[in-house]
Amino acid sequence: MTSDAGALLARAGCAWYAAMLSEAGLGEAELAEALSGGQESLAAALAEAGVTDPRHVAAIAAQAEQLRAPAGACGAPSPAFSFGGAYSPSFLSAVAPLYSQHMGCENMGPLLYTLTRFCKPGSCLELGGGYTSLFLLQALADNAAEIARAEEAAQHFTATAAVPWLAPEVDAGKCATAQLHVVDTCVHSHSTAGGVASIAASLALSPHLAFHAADAFHPDLPSTLQGPRLFDLIWLDVGAGTRLAELVQGWWPRLDPRGGIMAVHSTLTNQAGRSWLRAVQRAQAQAVLVECADEIDSEAAAALPLGFFEVISLLEPHKRFQNSVTLLRRRGGGAGGGALFKEPIYSKLP
Repeated sequence: MTSDAGALLARAGCAWYAAMLSEAGLGEAELAEALSGGQESLAAALAEAGVTDPRHVAAIAAQAEQLRAPAGACGAPSPAFSFGGAYSPSFLSAVAPLYSQHMGCENMGPLLYTLTRFCKPGSCLELGGGYTSLFLLQALADNAAEIARAEEAAQHFTATAAVPWLAPEVDAGKCATAQLHVVDTCVHSHSTAGGVASIAASLALSPHLAFHAADAFHPDLPSTLQGPRLFDLIWLDVGAGTRLAELVQGWWPRLDPRGGIMAVHSTLTNQAGRSWLRAVQRAQAQAVLVECADEIDSEAAAALPLGFFEVISLLEPHKRFQNSVTLLRRRGGGAGGGALFKEPIYSKLP
């Protein structure tokens, strides 16, 4: 065996197979070589070693594929429990036709992927589809796989761990059925939204996609977007211009007040975005005053324009336009927002 597969298995969340692969003579080099013959070739080699679970085979394949990639093609191997699918050569090749320099999402796609992987949303909304849609979809698929493997690994740790590793609120079903609702009219001259569905299908991401050919401003939206549905993540990228405040205000009540995140593209270096952001910052300052009171007055909390929320803006300093994003994290209050959301405390450590 030319190299040990232990590190690769750890990154795939399948460390317990190390002894089996070692006995079968399968190291990192051998796994990468087997994958060069295709997924079926790798699956056959793993089956001979006793690894037959499709989820584990897929996880190991994702890590082995990164070993085969040219230097710099997809970065460092993914950490344990993480697929890192958005950085595989096959994914990047598939989504390349949707990239448009005019849309300015070469860094937004990976940023949204990482944000989605971190926050594990169950229901996402994208206003203005295209290149970033695939990064969001891949993140949802990777989340489902990560949670499934983390739950399985947690069972192996139960006997020795004094404290459960997974939070009691973890909902594997939420990740498994997570969906991205994409709203786009597909009429913008630079739009690449029309190619989202076909590429999603080629990457086996269709189960996580719901595409709506509609106008984000139009009140007569599809029934699947109406009603009490709340979104954990809303990505707003429709070029709203002077109507940005209207668009945000219209969708804000649909953002989960228990930590839901709204990401708004291009807010810092254009007059319309800057004007909207100033109003948001004033609303945040007002909310902070209410939250810092000894006792939060319910009427004062309900009267807040956006309720309680956090805000941060990021700038891509090397670009003149489409170069920024503002993240708003909703935490209750405001009309229909309920009480202030507070994260649970799991540890007594500082």
